[in-house]
Amino acid sequence: MSSTAAVLSAQEQAIASGATVLHGTATDRVVRMYDAIRAYGTVRVTLDRAVLFTESFKETESQPLVLRWAKALKHFVEKVPVTIFPDELLVGRPNTWFGKWGIVYPELDGSVMPAGVEMFKKNKGKPGDVTVTEEDDKIISEVLTPYWTGRDFSTNFIKSLPEDTRFVLYGPDPNNLLMQTVVIFASCSMRHSQNWTPDFTKILTRGVKGIREEAQAKLAALSEPRDIVYKKPFLDAVVMTCDAMTTWSRRYAQLARELAAKEAEPPAEAGIAGDRRRVRVGSGEPGPHVPGSAPVGVVGPDVQPHRADLLRHGTGPDGSIPVAVLREGHRRGPDHERVGDGVAALSLAEHGAVHRGQDEPRDGGRRGRVCQVRGRRVSAARRRTARTRPTT
Repeated sequence: MSSTAAVLSAQEQAIASGATVLHGTATDRVVRMYDAIRAYGTVRVTLDRAVLFTESFKETESQPLVLRWAKALKHFVEKVPVTIFPDELLVGRPNTWFGKWGIVYPELDGSVMPAGVEMFKKNKGKPGDVTVTEEDDKIISEVLTPYWTGRDFSTNFIKSLPEDTRFVLYGPDPNNLLMQTVVIFASCSMRHSQNWTPDFTKILTRGVKGIREEAQAKLAALSEPRDIVYKKPFLDAVVMTCDAMTTWSRRYAQLARELAAKEAEPPAEAGIAGDRRRVRVGSGEPGPHVPGSAPVGVVGPDVQPHRADLLRHGTGPDGSIPVAVLREGHRRGPDHERVGDGVAALSLAEHGAVHRGQDEPRDGGRRGRVCQVRGRRVSAARRRTARTRPTT
């Protein structure tokens, strides 16, 4: 008699055995975050973005679509709750709970959201279920669906198809807006509109300020009536989007400062890994300049403990000291050994390769920090010299 055994992937085996890390190692901080997210429960829909987006679109009817999107983004970053949870070093969650979430995009498929809610309710308790609270259900049925029915992308996409194409994609029912036949799969209404690819090179080399200034210069140069009609809305939207990015960053910077001010100094044995005060954005800077200026990579004390903290607490088990991205000319403050106005001597690519090195004796035997940059050992004193310019 033959027998069969389940064949599990490496990830499935890890889950079945309770293993936290599949490859390599993870810090205690990452494991704590992983456990907290898993403990929260199933995926839950988050509606803040959908509600704020809808509020804005209701107020911008008949305006150019590109401008409506920019105004919706501006409204979102000004009104959405911002949260920084314990152990988070990268921030920007679209929800206010520390668990798994799913964003709702009513502008894509608002007409079919009630059917989705019913499906989620039916599958409650089954593997892969999604939580929709009573409040969520009410918002979807009373706020989102009434406005977006007939206005969402999916509905208008399906209605615009030639009948023979619609039949192949969605079957014989002309009112079917949800289930595809999968003979041919139309992904544009499900995923394509969300798969944006930002130009990171442009934003990192020019900064939001540079992009905004270019758009403002082009706005000022508009003179032809046709250009004012067709080009001005896009350029206005670029400026508004840049402003929204700055607002978003500054709101998180302010929250980080408020949280850092409440943090107590950890015991010495915790090292910098246990120092929540390092989740900060300096003492007033670079917050006002992020993300406006093009970044220059430096070993940034403003997002690390001060040097005195490093000497007192050591490096801790949390891995490499983060590399900060500060604007050129950023002043780090009076307690950083006359570093003055910083001008980074290392390229961004080199700074991406900076790692914490070993302590080595200097100045008559005192211990000083060094870093490893593409195989070069660079002392702290040399780094300070390399990234500063003479001051008077």
